[in-house]
Parts: sequence; structure tokens; C-alpha cells
Amino acid sequence: MTGFQFFTYCKSFYSLDGGIYPIASEKHLRRACHTIYKLKNFHGDTVDREKVRALIEAYQLLEEFN
Repeated sequence: MTGFQFFTYCKSFYSLDGGIYPIASEKHLRRACHTIYKLKNFHGDTVDREKVRALIEAYQLLEEFN
């Protein structure tokens, strides 16, 4: 799976613009997908997608406190 394919997969779940669970701006989604894609144990599966969700939630928490 390419990075773009993984981003598209995650976007269909988490994008504020039509995702099933609309929780992420495009900025946060791209950042989280890129971070997870770079991991050496990346598989592009549900586990990796859930890691993206966890990062998105962390980014949102950090923004609330800054």
C-alpha cells in the first residue's frame, strides 16, 4: 500500500469532509498518516488506521492546551 492509498483509506473514516467518524482536519490526517506510514512495522491495516486515530486525538488535545 502506498502512502497516498493509506491516506485515502484513513480519510474515508476520519475526514471532517465526509468521513464515517468525522474527527480530523486534513492537516491532522496527513500528519498522522505520514507518521504511521513511516513505521517499519506498517501494514496499512485496521491496526495502523487506529494508530492514526490515536495520533489525531493527541494532536487535538495538544492544540487545546496551546
